[in-house]
Amino acid sequence: MVASIEAMNQPNILSETDLQSDAGVVRYGVRVGGLHLLLPSQTLNEVVDEGVIYPVPNTPEWFGGVINHRGNIVSIFDLKGLLFDKETYTSSQNNESQILVIGRGDGAVGILIDALPQAVSLEELEKGGQIDMPAILERHLTSNKSCEWVEVDFSGLFEEIGGLILS
Repeated sequence: MVASIEAMNQPNILSETDLQSDAGVVRYGVRVGGLHLLLPSQTLNEVVDEGVIYPVPNTPEWFGGVINHRGNIVSIFDLKGLLFDKETYTSSQNNESQILVIGRGDGAVGILIDALPQAVSLEELEKGGQIDMPAILERHLTSNKSCEWVEVDFSGLFEEIGGLILS
């Protein structure tokens, strides 16, 4: 009887394998300025509310600054500011913005997101329609841009973005 009481007190945690068998393929994605970006499935992704983003002088407006996340300095990017014309976006950096940290440790990078990540079903992954994709993002797509949700090589994208800051 003791074992069953302990089992009842354990949280019901489903692994990604359980989720995939229950609902086909489950992925998570975020919306950034009208784009639907799938999150890397093999990378730690975490929404954080760190409070203060510390600006870095003499950097582009779309480089939000840095935060201290678990003892690591994490660069924060406003992808809307980078990917879209200034006329078509307003800076994401406001009280309603949330930070998504992709990766961990020294390799972590943060982006400002419009809303919390959401589960994306297989049916949504297959929905189509030609997407008007900014060139810098298109160079780092790992999936077909004719789908509503696109997969991005974030490490390659952030490597290229880092070069833009330094130039």
